[in-house]
Amino acid sequence: MDNQQERLEIQKSWFAGFFEAEGWICLMKVKQKYKGEMVDRYVPVSGICNTDFTILEKCKTLLDEFNIGYHLAFQNPRKKGYKKLWQMNFSGLKRCSQLLSWILPYMWGDKTERGQKVLEFCEMRKEKTKGFNGVSYSIEDLKLYNDVLLKSPTTRRQALLRDDIV
Repeated sequence: MDNQQERLEIQKSWFAGFFEAEGWICLMKVKQKYKGEMVDRYVPVSGICNTDFTILEKCKTLLDEFNIGYHLAFQNPRKKGYKKLWQMNFSGLKRCSQLLSWILPYMWGDKTERGQKVLEFCEMRKEKTKGFNGVSYSIEDLKLYNDVLLKSPTTRRQALLRDDIV
């Protein structure tokens, strides 16, 4: 491996580790009007949130270098003493699958399995829709949504509480 390739591998693994620590991966269920009716849509979403602007610049440089699309938002402090916050979002089939296929080989923490399920969902939907949003969801799509939901820390916590109460 030459120096440039080695450097790129190190940067990708750094970003994957940072993403595992500060990021999130999910499938978001949203209501949308389609042909006059309200229907459920499942949107892959991932992102990173932090207050360190030095790290933000490093992330931006790295993602731009690898042509990974993102949306950047800033949030002013909600309370006195809080820091200004930045949030980098990767939403939709293209952006989410691009990011996940780029960093999943370097991940091995809690988010890895959820990331694999979301990437699988993205790839299946891209293959089925071929740019057309009106394709209905199959049983496999809904199963992947449920699998991702069950891998969510919040959902696991709620399930444990529910089992504990009964």
